[in-house]
Amino acid sequence: MSERLRLLMVEDDTVDRMAFERFVERESLPYDYRVAASISEAREILAAEQFDIVLMDFMLGDGTAFDLLDAIEETPSLVITGTGDEKTSVEAMKRGVYDYLVKDPRGNYLVTLPIVVENTLERWRAERELAHYQAHLEDMVAERTEELVATGEELRAEIDRRRQAEEALREAILRQQEAVKAANVGLWDWDLVTNKVSYSTEWKRQIGYEEHEIGDDFEEWRSRVYPDDLGPTLERVQHSIAETRRDHQVEFRLRHKDGSYRWILAQASVLQDETGRPVRMLGSHVDITERKRAEEERAHLVTQIREQARQMEQTLATVPAGVLLLDARGRVLQANPVAEGQLDVMASAGGGWKTSVGDTLTHLGDRSLPELLTSPPRGLWHEVKTGSRTFEVIARPVEPALGTASDGRSPYGNGSAPEHWVLVINDVTREREIRAQLQQQERLAAVGQLAAGIAHDFNNIMATIVLYAQMAGQSQELSEQNREKMVVINQQAHHASRLIQQILDFSRRAVLERRPLDLLPLVKEQAKLLERTLPEHIGIELNYGRDEYTVDADPTRMQQMITNLAVNARDAMPQGGTLRIELERITGGRDKSSLLPEMSPPPPLLSPPLGGIKGGRGEGEAWIRLTISDTGTGIPPDVLPHIFEPFFTTKGPGEGSGLGLAQVYGIVGQHGGHIDVHTQVGQGTTFTIYLPALQVRPAETLLSDVSVAPRGRGEVVLVVEDSKAVRAALVAGLRQLNYQPLEAANGQEALALLEEEGQQVALVLSDVVMPVMGGVALFHTLRERGWQIPVVLLTGHPMDEELDELQAQGLNAWLPKPPRLEHLAQAMADALSE
Repeated sequence: MSERLRLLMVEDDTVDRMAFERFVERESLPYDYRVAASISEAREILAAEQFDIVLMDFMLGDGTAFDLLDAIEETPSLVITGTGDEKTSVEAMKRGVYDYLVKDPRGNYLVTLPIVVENTLERWRAERELAHYQAHLEDMVAERTEELVATGEELRAEIDRRRQAEEALREAILRQQEAVKAANVGLWDWDLVTNKVSYSTEWKRQIGYEEHEIGDDFEEWRSRVYPDDLGPTLERVQHSIAETRRDHQVEFRLRHKDGSYRWILAQASVLQDETGRPVRMLGSHVDITERKRAEEERAHLVTQIREQARQMEQTLATVPAGVLLLDARGRVLQANPVAEGQLDVMASAGGGWKTSVGDTLTHLGDRSLPELLTSPPRGLWHEVKTGSRTFEVIARPVEPALGTASDGRSPYGNGSAPEHWVLVINDVTREREIRAQLQQQERLAAVGQLAAGIAHDFNNIMATIVLYAQMAGQSQELSEQNREKMVVINQQAHHASRLIQQILDFSRRAVLERRPLDLLPLVKEQAKLLERTLPEHIGIELNYGRDEYTVDADPTRMQQMITNLAVNARDAMPQGGTLRIELERITGGRDKSSLLPEMSPPPPLLSPPLGGIKGGRGEGEAWIRLTISDTGTGIPPDVLPHIFEPFFTTKGPGEGSGLGLAQVYGIVGQHGGHIDVHTQVGQGTTFTIYLPALQVRPAETLLSDVSVAPRGRGEVVLVVEDSKAVRAALVAGLRQLNYQPLEAANGQEALALLEEEGQQVALVLSDVVMPVMGGVALFHTLRERGWQIPVVLLTGHPMDEELDELQAQGLNAWLPKPPRLEHLAQAMADALSE
């Protein structure tokens, strides 16, 4: 088609009009077209312009295509129908319509439109030329019959012209077939009466066959359909034939000559004879394999994306931090479960409402959202406070727009803003609490270590003072006035020794005399003592059950612990009140918070902690719970973190050493226990102590009276002590007790003396910690060499299990520093008597 074609399209459906316009533009068809949406508009256009062909939708808003035929006159026309009704088609042909097209939902009928248009114009031209010549012949026959008979040559010429017109028609049909081939559309014509099918060359070519390789038989198609597709496809065809649907469209797979299967889109229409019986089915055949492959790839990609989204959603759901996705306006687009819980706390800020997905954030806690979307002053995280809780928040832009700063500056300022933001939120409340507790524990441990070192050296000094003071006080030559002074010195020395003991208790370096101890008699005795010593306006209540309260403990330390807490309660009740002491045997679970270094956490009142205790106690083990509470002033929040620190006190100068609670802290820890503190200002304070319970009853212990120091019988005693002052005091004390002392500064010197004087030495009195060789190493060496000399050790350090082992190997006795002279005399007398 070399010339441009003037075409009028009459269509009242906007979608179909747009489809036609897009098709003409996409295929670059040589059409100059006008479009009318109604019969009336078409009449106006036809009255003003001339067209080569008119395309009409059959059903229009103001009539049918038949109503426009009178205005078309001799212009060739095509009817486009969506029904495919045979009667309508026949009637259209009778009224002068050249051909008709059947619409389909996907607009595939447009593919054949150029061919049908060209064929129609060729037919119209041929028919018009034939009509012209026919009219001319008739005129000539009517007017010049005689001349026609005489002029046969002219008649033959006219016949030749007609033959040429018919040839032109055949050529038009051939061009139509070539156009169908170029469009990759295979055609087929199925005779429903004979079951013969005429397959076009393009139909055969699309599945790899030459023209002569496929016959005109329905089985040629049926045998190549993929088995799973054959049933549904035949069902669709049968429905169409049975008048359920006159037209049909179906997709199926058809076997190629190479054995592969190609996806085919088939469209067909059923034609009926004058009786309404289906006689033919005309259809087209398009290879859509590539389209199907693209759809499968797209479906696979969609599946992958959905799976990735599901995995991402699961990942976010398991992340222990909160994750939020916001748009540029701060609207919450997505939040994982942790973030949803955090939003209830941080975004509502006590307003009584909940912020969830879809809401717009203006702030988190005490920070506005624009502030959080900027870089923090220090580090990577913003700190957000909400009530008593602390959070850390970091914001990062997602796919920032052109010009957005790389450091994530706020979208609320000038410049382009990121389209989305991701916020990560960590609740660091518990972490900060643990960090503060660890810092306190490290501080307490450092102070304890320093205090223990000082106390050890101070112990040696006090040992010298105590021994000399006791010896001087027993001198018969001392005047009464000087004797009273020595009593004061003795008292102050013992007071200093008690301070040293408090320091050692706090640092857990005190020497304990642990044994099975029933706490109930001890607590009763302490309660009676407190009734006599506390002010009258302080009442004492003692509560206990009928259980066993046996623990492995040092009785002296238990008494000291109760006394310190009672004194603390007394000072908290200057106007009077009630001191309550309760004793319980309980079995409980496990808790994870901690206030004490190297201890398991302080438990809630109904559940003592069981994990992390030296000795490996586990779930279900029994505990003894000692509770001491008062109705006093309580402990202020700023003071509470420091109550176990040594030398910390809120009392005035001279009113307290600040070691009372520190000593309690150390005693509890050294006994493998736990301590918990609950306090409220103006209501009082409760200290709860947990000690591991024993299953055995304590043996009855008879305490010997050592008020009168037993004297020696002139036995030789080897004194081993690295401190000259302490060694000299011990030597003087032994002489006063009627012993003959020898001196050595360490274990090696002692061994050398024993090699020389071994037969004369009746007992070895040795310090434990000394340079070169200590007392324990000296004891082992003596036993290894077969010397069974009695050994008494002096120590200012805890020995725990090591002491039990030494006693099992024959250690006669041990004494804590500084020793009282009468206790030293009794220990030596007992060792010599063995």
